[in-house]
Amino acid sequence: MYNDQPWRPGDGKTGDPNECRRCRCHNHAVSCHFDHNVWLSSGEKSGGVCEKCQHNTEGSRCHRCQAGYYRDPSVPISSPMACKGKSENTTQRRSELLKGQDAQGPKREVLKKLIMGIPSPTTSYMLYWPCDGP
Repeated sequence: MYNDQPWRPGDGKTGDPNECRRCRCHNHAVSCHFDHNVWLSSGEKSGGVCEKCQHNTEGSRCHRCQAGYYRDPSVPISSPMACKGKSENTTQRRSELLKGQDAQGPKREVLKKLIMGIPSPTTSYMLYWPCDGP
């Protein structure tokens, strides 16, 4: 897990070590490898690529939720519960919510934006629901 930068020997003149740096996998992987192209594209800051991301995460740092999952903003990305599964039959659920008696006027628009995953000034995060259309 300590492959975030290229290996270099310690400095024999000053005695300074070249310490290995842990990959930034957010606790969702048990192994990673160094990729020189990733290192260069990061401005030589990070070259670690996480392998076999767990807990429904993906990406070079296990920093995104897999397709079909959404990020729960109430827990840190390092939590095994950071990516939640999408609910079943979301098209029907969206219709039920929009037909609700209390979802009228401005409330209806805010609710519609939340369901469609569009940010709103009244929300601090976005909910990602799969959509078959508006």
